Amino acid sequence: MTPGTAQGRWAALREVDEVLSALAGIEPGSPPDFRALRDAPEWRRQLAEQAAADIAAALQPGLCGLSALAMRGDNPRPAAQALWREFAGAGAAVLGLTVSGTASGPPREA
Repeated sequence: MTPGTAQGRWAALREVDEVLSALAGIEPGSPPDFRALRDAPEWRRQLAEQAAADIAAALQPGLCGLSALAMRGDNPRPAAQALWREFAGAGAAVLGLTVSGTASGPPREA
């Protein structure tokens, strides 16, 4: 899968979970079921896909730093655990987009 596709972005985030979990010394979380977004309105899917790209971009420097720590022989575990918690929170927020609200479209500014 290529990262440029929606499926590729979700697969890349699952891979990030595996790598980050290993560096943090914790079991990977159950992969979020992003398939629930299939039935979400188009505007929610677009927001979720943008959020996935943003999460991946935000995690990249942290993953590079953690890799550098590990290669240098330093313990990356505490920093990896903190980054994993941020990642898990961001993933939960994206999945929150699947919840159907009463609004039929994106929020509008007043």
